[in-house]
Amino acid sequence: MLDFLHVHHTGEDELLWPVLRPRVSLDGDLIDRMEAQHGEIAAAIADVRRQLPAWAGSADPETGEKIAARLEAAGAVLTAHLAEEEDRILPLVAAHFSQPEWDALGKHGFAAVPGRRRLIILGHILHETDDAERGRFLRQVPPPARLAFSLVGRRQYAREMAAIEG
Repeated sequence: MLDFLHVHHTGEDELLWPVLRPRVSLDGDLIDRMEAQHGEIAAAIADVRRQLPAWAGSADPETGEKIAARLEAAGAVLTAHLAEEEDRILPLVAAHFSQPEWDALGKHGFAAVPGRRRLIILGHILHETDDAERGRFLRQVPPPARLAFSLVGRRQYAREMAAIEG
């Protein structure tokens, strides 16, 4: 999930902000704030990645607590970031991006997910959506991928969640 989040933000940094910024007049601090939040989240991911190998080898409770605290702090930034992105940025994208520009963001994210993880990531995405969002999202997923998810991906996602939740 850390990799997925990194790829998502890298795509925005490379393909969203540089295109959107010159096309819209808005609170000048909005995109700056979004980019700064990306930096905060990237720093948290880097910190966690540095600590994970030692913790994975030892299960040291103190290291685990440090990792958990860092993820919780980043989670608070991420929650605010995603809410503002949905409320303020996505309407601007809908009004100022062409379909090929929007598709480039999706392709960037999709290409970065290893093939063996794609159906599991789809499960994570679907888990976080309400019924209306899920329907809209699934209409964009090619029929073979929807079938693969229903036949295989649901079980892969359920196994991963069971392992995560213990």
